[in-house]
Amino acid sequence: PKDFNDPFDCNRNLIAEKQKVLGDWDYVERLNDITDIGIACFSENGMEPLLWSHYAKSYRGYCLKFNIELLINNQVDSVKLKRVIYSQTPEVISQEHPFSSYYQYLLKLDNWKYEQEWRLLFQNPSNAENRFYFDKNCIQEISVGYKNMDNSSDKERELKSAFDRIRKERFNDIPLMTVGPHQTKFELNKV
Repeated sequence: PKDFNDPFDCNRNLIAEKQKVLGDWDYVERLNDITDIGIACFSENGMEPLLWSHYAKSYRGYCLKFNIELLINNQVDSVKLKRVIYSQTPEVISQEHPFSSYYQYLLKLDNWKYEQEWRLLFQNPSNAENRFYFDKNCIQEISVGYKNMDNSSDKERELKSAFDRIRKERFNDIPLMTVGPHQTKFELNKV
């Protein structure tokens, strides 16, 4: 969470008993420096232009569509999938509140509502890597941004070659789509 692009995300000061008062500008990092829980972020909407701009390197990246039942059913009980709660005026709650174990991980300001986010919360992420592993059968579709096909630099050509090789070797049976601007409307199109 300390590396999330929203500095208020996962702020421990949302839980009354965890509140800290810090006197310098390091407070943001300290208030969401959480290492005992892993968080994987998902969206309900793989066709949101802002998500493609912010999280897929301006349409050069990709989006994976998951079968959620397979993703969470194969995991241990310590994995929870929860919808993010958006609020304009977040309130502090007590650790005694029944929802307090999730509250700080799921509350975001209304500004982020367009993300339609869900979060997979898992205890004790793989120590040094902080990663969550899943079976490839959970992936239903791979969408690449239309700029992913750009071959204007050596680095981009290398990345595209690596992506193509990995896809052919491991994900050849999964549909591959391209997402980009519709030709006549101000919206995204998937082909």
